Amino acid sequence: MLGLLALGKTSKVIAYELSISAKTVEIHRARIMAKMGCGSLVELGRLWEAAVAALPTSLDATTLENDRLD
Repeated sequence: MLGLLALGKTSKVIAYELSISAKTVEIHRARIMAKMGCGSLVELGRLWEAAVAALPTSLDATTLENDRLD
């Protein structure tokens, strides 16, 4: 879900793609932000980008999201 947020998708779109409610997406987003100490989606996006940059070259965010959606 974090990757989808980082791509700029709305809660409604993410909810549809993951077959969950938009409220569930919002709750997960809020919990992730609290655990990561992020005050904004911009901060969360920066953390996501840093995490993706640290992945081995055989993995990337698209691969991770595609595995999750299958």
